[in-house]
Amino acid sequence: MVGCDGGRSSVRREAGIGFPGTTDDEVLRLGHFATGADTGIFEALETDGLAPGWNRTPNGRLLLTSLQHGVLIAGVREKGAPGDGPVTPEDFRAAVRRVLGRDLPLGEPIWLSGTVAQARLAERYRAGRVFLAGDAAHLFPAGGSALNVGMTDAANLGWKLAAALRGRASDGLLDTYESERRPVAERALMQTRAQAVLDRLEGEDGAALRELLTEVFAFEEPLRHVAGLLHDSGVRYGPAAHPLVGRFVPDLALAGGRRVAELMRAGRPVLLDLGGGATLDDDWIDVVRARADDPPADALLIRPDGYVAWAGTEGVAQAAQEWFGLTASRA
Repeated sequence: MVGCDGGRSSVRREAGIGFPGTTDDEVLRLGHFATGADTGIFEALETDGLAPGWNRTPNGRLLLTSLQHGVLIAGVREKGAPGDGPVTPEDFRAAVRRVLGRDLPLGEPIWLSGTVAQARLAERYRAGRVFLAGDAAHLFPAGGSALNVGMTDAANLGWKLAAALRGRASDGLLDTYESERRPVAERALMQTRAQAVLDRLEGEDGAALRELLTEVFAFEEPLRHVAGLLHDSGVRYGPAAHPLVGRFVPDLALAGGRRVAELMRAGRPVLLDLGGGATLDDDWIDVVRARADDPPADALLIRPDGYVAWAGTEGVAQAAQEWFGLTASRA
């Protein structure tokens, strides 16, 4: 069983897995509103001293942004308000009045929700035959990371469960789900905690910290580091001699216009032979012979979740046995 049943996971509770962490003292109400205009709503709000992004008041914060024409995204953060749960249009309007001191012409509500942020990480991801993934395994106090981490949890665990069902899982393969994914959640929890603190800090101290970091992130290297941290591009599963092993496979441009990403669509292991003569004799793994300019290795053995299991010229048999329970030979 895989518990993907959210922050209040009954699967996690019944499995006896602890979920330590903290709960925020603010509630966030978020809504999408049809404005009936592309930009008029922003022009009107800016003339009243509000602008796209978070607007701070003595009573809380008001978010105004948009991701598509004619739809305004608005959010209200405040302390001491009722907790998470269903939100009615009147609930949302009342929250705006409490924070802003007046009403806003937000438009017709498309959907509304309310949530209280939490920072939590399951003590373990596995209890016997029970696994946790997504919000059942971790809750982050700042938005954006949960979807990415949850989806990559599923991609990591899915192919390993498939291998077990096929009778092809090597000893300890299912245990690598926790050893690989829990450290990723720890990093995501760290950076989202930092985001939440940066957002909550009020007054001159908060303004000074945000201004300083804005200057720091104007430089390319700090910006790249934080961007990589946000979308996990720096994740590496375990140490290895070759720099690609344990990392997400680069989307190489192959001869004939193909790309590596296209080879992964079937959700199967792939041996990509780039000139080293590697081969595998098994019906579960796809062997692809291709050419690429300046290849990073003679051959790559790629897991179904897109991570490189092996790279080089020697040792494919051992790697195939370790990860997929396969036998291999070199042509």
